[in-house]
Amino acid sequence: MRIGVQLYSLKNEIKDGKSLSEILKFVKDNGAETAELAGSYYGLTPREVGKIADDNGIKIVSTHTKFERFLKEPEIVVEEHLVLGAETAGIPSLPERYYTGEGAAEYSGILNGLSEKFKKSGLYIHHHNHSKEFKKIGGKYWLDAVKDLTDPAVKFCVDAYWAVYSGVNLEAFLPTLSGRLKLVHVKDLKKNFFGMKKNVPAGDGIIDFKKILPLAEKTGAAEAIIELEKMKDPKEAVKKSLFYIANIN
Repeated sequence: MRIGVQLYSLKNEIKDGKSLSEILKFVKDNGAETAELAGSYYGLTPREVGKIADDNGIKIVSTHTKFERFLKEPEIVVEEHLVLGAETAGIPSLPERYYTGEGAAEYSGILNGLSEKFKKSGLYIHHHNHSKEFKKIGGKYWLDAVKDLTDPAVKFCVDAYWAVYSGVNLEAFLPTLSGRLKLVHVKDLKKNFFGMKKNVPAGDGIIDFKKILPLAEKTGAAEAIIELEKMKDPKEAVKKSLFYIANIN
């Protein structure tokens, strides 16, 4: 699996082209091969972002793009990904109304339509989970309902933190996405004495990525993307996570 960083992890460090270049050099120097954009081009064009990534030896493999943009301007989203060289576009979250049985069916129809547009350009579309995707609908996860109603070309990114947060056994769940899993968000979880859950650097929590990543790769995932939030020192947390993953990958 290729190792990358979701740039949301370093969102406060990136303001413009210069700082983007500095951050991409930083992640490259610490072992990253790829990056995933977090819904922003930092005041630049997609072509300019792609060139900065290329200049720093980083491949943009994916983005998180607002759901509204997929609905209103899918052709522009496709073109941006072609310019970036990113092979998959991620839907990071949805309006609340979709997290029902009827909503899952409606959303699946939207995904199938979008996937047809993306496939024509050799691209994929994928859904990224939080916790709501593991709400039970008719005896199965909402995410499973969407998987069952969508074309195999529609892919998924499993966010390990939110899956475990929701009580999911990743070792049992990941194989159910065989052929559909495109990326894994390497995002660790730790509980304090009171049972409160928080995100910590990879290797500092309870998620066994030594088992999870080989299993994800066997399932079909090609990308291990480190994602962190609410870190006191984001750069140090990213560096620590990259070192941990590099030594088990």
